Amino acid sequence: MRRLGVALATFLLLGSCRESLDETERVVLPPATREHRDPDRRFTLQLPAGWTVERKVDANGWLTVARSENPVAKLIILANPLPSLEGEPADLRDRQLGEMARTVFPGWIKSLEDQGRVEILRRAYRVKVRGMDALRLDVRYFLGDAHDPRQAQALFLFSRRSSFFLVSSAERAGLAAEDKVLASWQVLPGQ
Repeated sequence: MRRLGVALATFLLLGSCRESLDETERVVLPPATREHRDPDRRFTLQLPAGWTVERKVDANGWLTVARSENPVAKLIILANPLPSLEGEPADLRDRQLGEMARTVFPGWIKSLEDQGRVEILRRAYRVKVRGMDALRLDVRYFLGDAHDPRQAQALFLFSRRSSFFLVSSAERAGLAAEDKVLASWQVLPGQ
């Protein structure tokens, strides 16, 4: 677990989420296409027309970025395999979730601060995402361009066999579309 936390923090501190993804799969979805299914069968997303999806697999895990350019909105999903936590006591799962989130969230905030000004709207708090326990952090950030301010939320959670770090962000005009995309995210059975 510690190795995964270090890998996630390293990934975020290096700013990989904001760099152009090399060696990616890029798909522009036609207007009639609504569902994006992760090739590794970990999750699905319902995407509005015009959104693109990029995917990269490396030592940090599986990175999927769904985005819209007009209005600016984005959902970043970092997935990592985990040993099964089924059968583990609830307090152990809860402690592991908190420990890993304490590594991931500061790395994400640092990567945003390296790009501009960040206001934390709400520090990490517990939520349920599709019945799974998660930690969520809400921010507003400014990059000094025409799309300021942007709002973002980060979610960290475990499914049966994966950890997920989801970051959704959008300019004001893109918030509704981004919220719908995030709400459509669903872990596939067995994951």
